[in-house]
Amino acid sequence: MYEVTIRASDGRYTGTLEEFQTVTITDVNEPSSITTTSRTSFTLQENSTSTLYTFRATDPEGGTVTWSPAGTDVSAFAMDERGALSFASPPHFDSPGDSGGDNVYDVTVEARDPEGNPDILDVTVTVTDHNEGVEPTISTRRPPSTYQENGTAAVYTFHASDPRRGAITWTVTGPTAVPLPSRLTAADGEC
Repeated sequence: MYEVTIRASDGRYTGTLEEFQTVTITDVNEPSSITTTSRTSFTLQENSTSTLYTFRATDPEGGTVTWSPAGTDVSAFAMDERGALSFASPPHFDSPGDSGGDNVYDVTVEARDPEGNPDILDVTVTVTDHNEGVEPTISTRRPPSTYQENGTAAVYTFHASDPRRGAITWTVTGPTAVPLPSRLTAADGEC
């Protein structure tokens, strides 16, 4: 609170208001402020719910900040009381759960002070594929134990498949290995 005396002057005469005037300054509640704003883009491998990032915020009045996710893909995310953002359930690359169906999730991180005033930060999370590996399947027929020299027919045909439909690469190793013929198909290998 401030008390002031008001005077007016025309350069020659000065007049004074005999009463003290009181000016009271009131506090305006300022919203909380997210202090970790440099990280707004993240990449996460599918099938993970690990914490993407723990955000920080301050309230100028010293109140407790509460956190929540919001935005386009909010249903895919969870946020705890410390500001840690994670997926609510593991995302799967082959079945995108984001609104665009492209494995790029848009979420807004909200920090609110006790009066409900928010500070928001837009965040993008890209889910990447996890190669689940090649699952080879070898036919039940046993390869022959002998083979006539100078033959050109295949001795044995191997089969393999990749659940992600990726290309299969065949190699032969060992002390007597020779390069594979160029006629191999994507899923079958002959030697």
